[in-house]
Amino acid sequence: MSSDFMSATGPLYAWPEAQIQALPEPLPAQKLTTRKNIGPALEPDAYYDLWFHLACQSRRTIRAYIDGLNPALGMACLHDAKHGTAWIQRTGDAHYIGTPALADELATHVQTWANLDQPAISDHYAVFERIDADDPVFHPAGWRLWEDHAEG
Repeated sequence: MSSDFMSATGPLYAWPEAQIQALPEPLPAQKLTTRKNIGPALEPDAYYDLWFHLACQSRRTIRAYIDGLNPALGMACLHDAKHGTAWIQRTGDAHYIGTPALADELATHVQTWANLDQPAISDHYAVFERIDADDPVFHPAGWRLWEDHAEG
């Protein structure tokens, strides 16, 4: 999962396979399609909680910029270079370019988060495992909610 803040370096730095790396440039201007109210309107802190949840659910979660969207309302998105990009903003509205399937997936993740009573970042924990016996570093193998841990 990309934290979008001071990455680890040296032997601790590793992009998990299939993790989308941050885009170095804004996406080219394209026609945006909007879906109103796919999620709740959010304050900034709750928006970051949603963003974290998205990153736990999909390795395609990044921040991407495109003309036509106000960055102050949030730029968290699911990005697939072949199929498009779908953003969720603090207004609860989704915007997408490319295939509607990516917007559908985003809407499903947002609704799941809302149905879980909008868990905060601190409501999650990481499961770590060694990828290689010769690698001294344990890597995140998945994220879970603490309530799941209490049940299992």
